[in-house]
Amino acid sequence: SFGYLTRLDIQGISLKKVLNRLKDRTLRLRFEVSNQAGSTGGFSLYGEKMGRFPVDPTLIFQTAGESK
Repeated sequence: SFGYLTRLDIQGISLKKVLNRLKDRTLRLRFEVSNQAGSTGGFSLYGEKMGRFPVDPTLIFQTAGESK
């Protein structure tokens, strides 16, 4: 397995839901493979020393006024 580098931008109502959950300064992420997915064999989360890209899982929060 070599993996894929994936980026997810959250905006609008979904972002508001995430920010509301951050009130207690805890963010819980859940990764799952849907039963209806084409590949139901499992899920792998790679890091810097494993997989195709030498990058650890990273979350970046940008506030209004910051550029990408």
